[in-house]
Amino acid sequence: MSFKFRFKGVRMIRLYALALGLLLSSWASQLTCADDMSDKKSAELKWAKGVATDFLNAAFNGKIEQAESLIDSSLKMAFAKEGEKRVREWLNNTIAIQGFHDPAFESEEIAPDRDEASFKGHFKGNEKRFQFSLRIVKDKESGKWRVSYFQFKEKEPSK
Repeated sequence: MSFKFRFKGVRMIRLYALALGLLLSSWASQLTCADDMSDKKSAELKWAKGVATDFLNAAFNGKIEQAESLIDSSLKMAFAKEGEKRVREWLNNTIAIQGFHDPAFESEEIAPDRDEASFKGHFKGNEKRFQFSLRIVKDKESGKWRVSYFQFKEKEPSK
């Protein structure tokens, strides 16, 4: 009788060991998958930040066509309601001729589904400092990152 009990005990230990092994294996694969997702998220954010940097540099340096090519079609359509060349006027009159320079990012985030990135930062103008908010979206069809939102205002002086 004790032999049967002992046999069941050894068998139970083996089952527990097998279950523990499967559990640990599953846990390790989830960690690896999470690391892969984190790596992909970092790569997407880095790419989106590159587009944001290119947009700011082009707009600040009067490269209107280049800056316009980095703008999302929905933002272009919103400007088009006010006139065919309104987006170019905005880029030139509101940004390019203002003497803005030295953009710096203070924060960056990417959406969980990795199709939208948000950046906040500041840049300098003639004797003034400005803070900005910039949103980059990934086009569903082409997969290219484009600027969908850019707003800035004069930074409050430090007290």
